[in-house]
Amino acid sequence: MEEGGVTATDEPAAGRREQPEVRAVKARSAHATWIKRAVVLAATDIGLYVVWPSLAVVFSSGPQLKTVNPLWGVPIVAAEAASFVCTWALLRLALDVKPWFPIATAQLAGNAFSLRRRASCGGRPPDARRRARGAP
Repeated sequence: MEEGGVTATDEPAAGRREQPEVRAVKARSAHATWIKRAVVLAATDIGLYVVWPSLAVVFSSGPQLKTVNPLWGVPIVAAEAASFVCTWALLRLALDVKPWFPIATAQLAGNAFSLRRRASCGGRPPDARRRARGAP
């Protein structure tokens, strides 16, 4: 223990103190972050205020789904499957590859990864966040 009851581990970076300029920059950065969050929250509030009447109409029409024939699910699933097959065909043409299996599995895995990544990052990929901050 050193004089005054302060040990070397109490100071940041093995005994080096943070410069006042660095602390000021960090404080400004934290302040700017809170301002950005407040602006985004306000924009979200305004957006919901404008869109809410339309959303209420959509949500109130939910009971009408009971009248939809479940057999409509068959053409919906067929159309979705056709869209995947068309995507794979386009990728086969673009990559000049003959087999379907590697194209299909790569596209499905990439799609699943991008959906998972988007969900875990709040809508924007991490590299886009880094670029927005000015990092390489």
